[in-house]
Amino acid sequence: MMIKILCCGNRYVCDDGLGCYIYQMLSMQKLSGDVSLFDIGLGGLSILDYFAGDDKVIIVDSVKLGKKPGLVYRLRRNDLCSNFGRMISLHDLSLMEVIEIGEILYPQKMPSEIIFFGIEVKTIDQYGTDLSPEVKQSVPVLLEQIIKEAGNIFL
Repeated sequence: MMIKILCCGNRYVCDDGLGCYIYQMLSMQKLSGDVSLFDIGLGGLSILDYFAGDDKVIIVDSVKLGKKPGLVYRLRRNDLCSNFGRMISLHDLSLMEVIEIGEILYPQKMPSEIIFFGIEVKTIDQYGTDLSPEVKQSVPVLLEQIIKEAGNIFL
């Protein structure tokens, strides 16, 4: 099974840099040949370019739903719409909108499974490269869940 891990975010806007932070942590490890890791910046429609040819895609990004900062989310494709509506991304298009566009325009290229992981943000209205203490404290839990989801990703 081929798996891609797509890390989204803006490393210069505090907690929005979560995906970049996770990318850095995972890129320091030797990954198995079945796993590809990408830092895709702010995402948007360009995410669709990363979907082709894989069984599973794991997307990592910051979330702002007004819940307690540091809350870790694991959502499947159907959860993105049914439980959280349109506001799942801090970027131009919501993740759900991008997935729906991909399903309409490129159904044959869409992965069979899309899993979203994120952490509820605290600070996204300031420039800076540090995660808030609440988000940083939840990073080990998030990493553990990503590794569990992806299976044996390390060599």
